[in-house]
Amino acid sequence: MLNEQVIADNLALMDRNRELERELAALKTRLGTVSRIADELHEDAAELVESYGDEPMPRNVAQACSFKFWLAREIRKAIL
Repeated sequence: MLNEQVIADNLALMDRNRELERELAALKTRLGTVSRIADELHEDAAELVESYGDEPMPRNVAQACSFKFWLAREIRKAIL
């Protein structure tokens, strides 16, 4: 009887482990997506800054770049 309970408990734990592995895989996928978003924000801002070269950048463009750089940094800090 005890043996049957141990086997049942182990099977339940194995099922739960598989369930947790699926949840972890889904979370890793979402984390990868968020990481790519941060990379794209940073890249967009960098390209925009480079496009102006030595020319003065309008205030609203500079603010947008600053926000994108900040947001990318905050996202990276949150996921690391």
